[in-house]
Amino acid sequence: MPRRGLSLARVLTAVILVTVWTEASLQQPPRDGRLPLRSPEQALVEAHAHYKAEQWRDAIGKYEEALAKNPDFVGAYFYLANSYDRLRATSRPAAESAAYLHEAVRNYRTAAERDTSPAVRKLALEYLAARVR
Repeated sequence: MPRRGLSLARVLTAVILVTVWTEASLQQPPRDGRLPLRSPEQALVEAHAHYKAEQWRDAIGKYEEALAKNPDFVGAYFYLANSYDRLRATSRPAAESAAYLHEAVRNYRTAAERDTSPAVRKLALEYLAARVR
């Protein structure tokens, strides 16, 4: 009988150690030089921070990352469009400006179609109408 108890104790110890090691490895960044994976929510928070700081290129990258991971973040389409719009206003070459305008219009249209907020939809339509003329 004592052997059975000893065996159970060893099994429980092994299970606890494996659980602790597994949890610890999940919380640490990869050791092969890759960046840890970010959630779509984290990318969206970073995008909003770049947008607020008027870092349009960085904001675009983060909004696109967030939307690639979760296209249901419909509120991000307006901010993505507006970031492209702001870059268009400050760009020098006509081809670059036209490309930014195209992306802004595409994302304003998506925001106007998919956003759940009537105020954002109206604003997206207003910006879209002003850019398409």
